[in-house]
Amino acid sequence: MKNIVTIILLVLILISCKEKTNENPHEKNMTNEFITRLHTPELETDYYKILGTTFLQKHFNDFEKIDWKKDFWSEYESGNFNMSNLEVFNVTDSKYLSIGTAPNTDDSFQFVIGLGNHIKTDDINNPIRKIKQYYTESENPEIPKKIIGQFFDGEYLKIDSELKKHSMDEIEDLYLNIK
Repeated sequence: MKNIVTIILLVLILISCKEKTNENPHEKNMTNEFITRLHTPELETDYYKILGTTFLQKHFNDFEKIDWKKDFWSEYESGNFNMSNLEVFNVTDSKYLSIGTAPNTDDSFQFVIGLGNHIKTDDINNPIRKIKQYYTESENPEIPKKIIGQFFDGEYLKIDSELKKHSMDEIEDLYLNIK
């Protein structure tokens, strides 16, 4: 009998420890589902590869894997301007965030942060996507990383406040995925 009680206590302790390790809200956000897509210079313009569901740390890792500087200068010098772009879509809130690059000065690039709404239509492959693109005038990756963190936390008012510091264009965005 004493052994059974000991085993039950050990199992309860293990379950409790397992639940504590899973408390990171970014790893398994129960209220929001995030899907990420990636555009690289090798893909046709405006086409993305779906990377699947994501969470904050995975998205940071995907961001870090991109050689933003190399991709930018390669495309800039070729005249193609088909730069890398990483996008995350909050399925629950129908909002999306994209990070890309654009020319800044003759010898620098800048991160471009796009924030938009993904409005479903009858054609699942052609939603209406309006996006505001903010030009950071900086190659500092900490700027988009801060916005990414706020996006995963659903802090849209903080994002708006932060992005108002930068110049902005509003565009309609295409939603094309490679097959």
